[in-house]
Amino acid sequence: MSSPDIGNSQRIVTPSSTPVGLADVAREAGVSTTLVSRVLRGKRGNVRFSEETERRIRRIADELGYVPRRDAQNLKHRRSRTVALLSPQGPEGIRGIDAWGNHFLHQLLEGIETACQEHEYNCLYSHWSMEDSTLPHPRIMLDRSVDGVVLTDFTVRSVVDHLLDTGVKCVQIGSNIDPVCEIDRYYGDLESAVRDVTTALYGHGHRRVWLFRPIGFGPDEIERAFLEASRRKEGLVAKSRDFGRFSDTIIEEQAAIVADAQDRPTALICPNGQFAVGLAAALAKRGMQCPRDYCLIAWLNEGWPVTYLPGSGSALSTIDLPYYNAARVAAADLIRSLEAPSQELPTGYRNHMWPCKINWRASCEAAACVALPR
Repeated sequence: MSSPDIGNSQRIVTPSSTPVGLADVAREAGVSTTLVSRVLRGKRGNVRFSEETERRIRRIADELGYVPRRDAQNLKHRRSRTVALLSPQGPEGIRGIDAWGNHFLHQLLEGIETACQEHEYNCLYSHWSMEDSTLPHPRIMLDRSVDGVVLTDFTVRSVVDHLLDTGVKCVQIGSNIDPVCEIDRYYGDLESAVRDVTTALYGHGHRRVWLFRPIGFGPDEIERAFLEASRRKEGLVAKSRDFGRFSDTIIEEQAAIVADAQDRPTALICPNGQFAVGLAAALAKRGMQCPRDYCLIAWLNEGWPVTYLPGSGSALSTIDLPYYNAARVAAADLIRSLEAPSQELPTGYRNHMWPCKINWRASCEAAACVALPR
């Protein structure tokens, strides 16, 4: 009795409730397991097969419900094929509080997940506590559950050193990292953007401009760029104020300082949308409206919906941070370095920067605030 012609068979194969392996597909197709493996993993090598054979094997694999066993492949290569996004936890362990807001983290995760899908990697999120000396989450260091880590926000040397000591490769998204850490950084060029904003504000008649800056190393450089640009403009009084981490109490304190200042600023540059909107609301309670009494611009992540400020309803001007793209490229570069561990890496670190788009909206109209007596 001759064997049936599988290629012309009309028999319907019902997917099994148990996991289907390469051997099951090979048995149904009447070919070797090696051939099935080559076809389904797209690695032909020296094995020869026709397009008809490839189509038949793929059809049978679909009918049987075959799914690649990533865990078995990972075990064979002693890799997890997983990268993690690691960020600092907010003060006192408050969930959802970070220097940039949840939208920032969502954009980063989306960018990293895009790169992971393209390279057949998994992505997970974890955090380390700024209030705790235990350093990063132990799962991503001790049990090799991830191959690489994408760091973000405020990153200290001890965290980077601990990861590198355990053999975990890492990169940084954002410039807020200890300068001594020799890992690649991916970020928007906020220094140039702040210089451009300062110049534009000066050109519109502003002579008292304040910059609010969060904690960290990256804001140090942004502050330097702001003050340097200000010194070159005659009559411009520029001040930089630290506000630490985001909170309602801090916003109220800063609003009181702005409203009561003898040299009250006519323009404010803020480090995120949450702080900017909260500051506008606090100033409105003190009788100050934007842009009648001051103008306001904030740096925040690209893709935020246009925000309207409390009080006057002015649309917030923004410096857009390209961090979806930065995260996607950072994760892709990290994965490529994991896929080619023998490749010689450059010493030190590299900066990968993207320009930041400046969107001038109603909150920075050339309003009467620059001519008001003080």
